[in-house]
Amino acid sequence: SVIHDLEEEPFIEATLMIDGRRLHVIAVHTQSPWNPANWRERDQQLGHIATVVNELSQREPAPVLLMGDCNLSVASPAWSRFAAASGLLRVSQHEPSSWRSELGPFGITIDHILGRDLALGRQHAFALPGSDHRGLSGTIGFLTPP
Repeated sequence: SVIHDLEEEPFIEATLMIDGRRLHVIAVHTQSPWNPANWRERDQQLGHIATVVNELSQREPAPVLLMGDCNLSVASPAWSRFAAASGLLRVSQHEPSSWRSELGPFGITIDHILGRDLALGRQHAFALPGSDHRGLSGTIGFLTPP
């Protein structure tokens, strides 16, 4: 595993072996875009994360799973840039809202479970006591047999 330093918002990269198959897992929490400076910093962090995803795939070809608080809605222009740069895809079904937790299903989705070369199944949100986010759970599968 590796901890990448993105100023005050580090992210973790780990490689797991599951049934003899390699899976790269990245856990993130990017900068909250509360003002223009933080917005730019979040976008730079997303660019760095996309670079790491691509370098991982080139160095050790394997599926990539990214999870966490991206502070990014699919309605943001940064979403398209990040998705194109990283090759990460979101689930094809409904993504549950994750923030603000007290809004339940009426909040927005800024937390994500994304994959590259993975089958992503339905996702569900659940309460996280003490957090203003709802947690996400989902199913993933390898696209190729072992």
